[in-house]
Amino acid sequence: MKRVLLLTAILAATLASCSKSNVPDLETSSLVDVTFKGNTSLTKVTIGSVEDDIVNFIWGKNDRLGIFLLDEDSQPVAEGQNKGASISSTESSGPGFHNAYFSTKLPLEGNSSYTARIFYPYRGDAGSCTSIHHTIPGDQYQHGASVSNHIPYTGAFAFANAPFTTPSDISSYSPEIGFELSYKNSFIWVVMKAADASAAGWKVTSVQVKAPEGKLISGQTAYSPSDDKLTVTDGSNVVNLHIGGGAALSQTADCKAYIAAAPCALAGSNLLFVYTLEKDGVIRHVTHTKQIKAESEALAAGVTHYFEESIPSADAEGWVYSEAETYDLSAGGTANCYIAYAPGSYSFDASVIGNGSDGLMLPAASTFFHTSDATIAPASAKLLWQTSAGLISNVSLSAGRISFTKGNGVGNALIAALAADGSTILWSWHIWCTEIGPAVENTGSYTTFMMMDRNLGATYASSTLITDQALADRTAGLYYQWGRKDPFPGPEHLQKNSAQQKVYDENGAVYTLPAATASSATVGTQAWAASHPSTFITSTANNADWFYGPSGVTATGSSNRGYSFWGNPEPNNYTSSTPGLVKKTIYDPCPAGWMIPQEDVWGGGLTYKSAQSGMGCLISSAGGDSWYPYSNLLSWQTGAISGGNIGSYGYIWSSGFGNSSTPRTVWKMQYSTSKTNTTSWGNAYGFSVRCCQEY
Repeated sequence: MKRVLLLTAILAATLASCSKSNVPDLETSSLVDVTFKGNTSLTKVTIGSVEDDIVNFIWGKNDRLGIFLLDEDSQPVAEGQNKGASISSTESSGPGFHNAYFSTKLPLEGNSSYTARIFYPYRGDAGSCTSIHHTIPGDQYQHGASVSNHIPYTGAFAFANAPFTTPSDISSYSPEIGFELSYKNSFIWVVMKAADASAAGWKVTSVQVKAPEGKLISGQTAYSPSDDKLTVTDGSNVVNLHIGGGAALSQTADCKAYIAAAPCALAGSNLLFVYTLEKDGVIRHVTHTKQIKAESEALAAGVTHYFEESIPSADAEGWVYSEAETYDLSAGGTANCYIAYAPGSYSFDASVIGNGSDGLMLPAASTFFHTSDATIAPASAKLLWQTSAGLISNVSLSAGRISFTKGNGVGNALIAALAADGSTILWSWHIWCTEIGPAVENTGSYTTFMMMDRNLGATYASSTLITDQALADRTAGLYYQWGRKDPFPGPEHLQKNSAQQKVYDENGAVYTLPAATASSATVGTQAWAASHPSTFITSTANNADWFYGPSGVTATGSSNRGYSFWGNPEPNNYTSSTPGLVKKTIYDPCPAGWMIPQEDVWGGGLTYKSAQSGMGCLISSAGGDSWYPYSNLLSWQTGAISGGNIGSYGYIWSSGFGNSSTPRTVWKMQYSTSKTNTTSWGNAYGFSVRCCQEY
């Protein structure tokens, strides 16, 4: 194992307690424009060449630093806590360079000493200057073979101290303060080749790294500047890296995988690598156990651990193949949607709802959430519906886990966990049988989002205009009511007056969805919605709101009603100018590692390019062109497709909401005028979803 060192920084000041006392009098302070200069910080977005054992990280556009400001007594300065500093581009610095400048405003007094505690990436709810919160996801997504620009979005965390002193007169003071970040997480860099000709051509679709039990390498973390340690507070011994489009093995060319991990003492331990391979619809799992040398620093903070893997085509010393192995979909994190592409056996943790306790961390919305406990204890499981007969079979529950067999083909299914009475639904999960491609970079109003290449539930994607009706139909995906986690079947065709796609039960018979039900004090709640996942809830008032709310809140509503269901804290519409405040919740319908995007994902980074009449359009972004179908909507009054307009409009939900009490914000694509815009609609409508990578 080769060790590649990242740049480390000497802490510039002794770190002391951050308990608040003797806060400076703000009446004598001024908000001062401050620039922080990253000095060869070797920080993100792309891993470049290795020179002198240094991994070359490069800054990307829309990067932001977090700043905690301390006074000369190492106490937090009021109004100066957790400031975001935005990147600026100057000659030989900024996006695409090692060096960068970051600007913000800080409350400063003259003739004073300060220390800026700088952390990357910025997070709005980063805790305090003594314990800085961060997440290293258990499920990480690499956007393609050997692509490393996912690094900033999948767990990288860096820190620096920057001391500075102000002059007596700060009226014209505009400082440029240097800093050097050092990484506090660890990285795993896996370089894969085919060991023989028979292994060549197989695609590596995921790489799972598993540490011994009790050795946590992913999850929620906290960084303590006082002892320079990043600690997992709630996590797992597993990291799953999903590679969009797969990485085809070759005997001559390298395939590279880049994984972020939490620091963990693994010297002398066995590290398990599980590679999922796919070729012509056949899935194979190959496991390789690697013993870490006793003198190794693995997985040390600030170190990239380099593994060369020559993958054989069959069992070999240290390598074990399994084609019948059950794949654990929830090993890297739980969600309301799991992707199962290739035929095989799958299972997931059915004792946790949504993304677990993290999805309940919205205190302002607690009265609207149906539970304060993210765990359930199901007694059985069943398939509710699937979009093609035989897609999913053998659904069962044992020891809190749901298992199923995925057959041939692509499509969607809904599986439910049942209570002891055999009929009450405790929770349900969308099984998405597709292969997603590399994420597409899109620049929003304030930051960069990595978007899925297709709508949630779609089984085909394109970066060029689609003229084939059958392929276009596969891009429509599923419909969702705002704030609900469960899907409804999409249109059969992207044509006017199209019916909804037929669905089938576990026996292959056509399944009729329950009749739409009007919202009421009983029906219009998250508890009822969760126990009736296939029932469309219609609105009883012109506000088009399915959510009735708790006692005292009527269907006509007031402000602050359930705005947090998809993570946008009430009563304000947070955008990416305040990242970290928007969260993925237990009601989010996206797979692990993905979430409903904020409204400003469409705030200037997307442009209309061209359209195919009646089917969809190409939208251009920083990361390339993406196809968006004209799948239209489900009526808030009936739950039926608004058939007269299908093929002319497309709508995508955001987590945001409009200025009035009920409308939620959607992105609208309109063929007749060849334009796109954001608008607000009531949450009882059924629209499409396109997930973005968690941030």
